[in-house]
Amino acid sequence: MCTRRLKHSVRGLGILYESICNKPEYKDGLCAYHYKKVQSKLINWIDRPGYRQVTIDEFERGCSIKLKHTHNHRIFRYQKGIIQENKQDQYIDTDIPVDINLYCIKRY
Repeated sequence: MCTRRLKHSVRGLGILYESICNKPEYKDGLCAYHYKKVQSKLINWIDRPGYRQVTIDEFERGCSIKLKHTHNHRIFRYQKGIIQENKQDQYIDTDIPVDINLYCIKRY
């Protein structure tokens, strides 16, 4: 059996209860759905469908960008010569280099 814990909730009321997925095991203790979900999150942002290299115009406008050689869900933007990271709806300055070759953006 799949070992993934599922959280069930109702909008606005929070988490009501947890259960365990009851589908048969596929690989690594997970069902086929949860295994594919875990594997898809390990792909770097630039290799995912729907993401492309950022252009200079988009970079300078301050669009939301991501580091292309990572798979972490961290959102950045360029503002006044500094790369800023979005943390809890606030942009905080970072010391990441200002180089457009390090970033990608989601296609529209």
